[in-house]
Amino acid sequence: MKGSRRTEARYWAVLRELLRRQGWFAVKTWGGPYQRPGLPDVLVVANGRAVFLELKRPGSRPTELQEATMEELELAGALVRVVYTDEPPESVVEWVRSRTAGCPS
Repeated sequence: MKGSRRTEARYWAVLRELLRRQGWFAVKTWGGPYQRPGLPDVLVVANGRAVFLELKRPGSRPTELQEATMEELELAGALVRVVYTDEPPESVVEWVRSRTAGCPS
């Protein structure tokens, strides 16, 4: 997956596989009437820790609602990060690993 033109869907497919290979739970959230608006795109549970990832294409930014929700999640103890699809998915896995290492699993 070279270049910055990969779609969020394609990026998620690769990232999901890498996260699951670590033995972590990873799921894409889908907006709808039963989900809270502004929730990040991806929920990962790694080593007992909740990690939320908001996937964005280069040049785009989270909405104000997404920013507020991510701040609320951080205040509740979750790890939260905006991931741009021009970033190697492997670096996201390493970021998750480095921040959840030593957590009870």
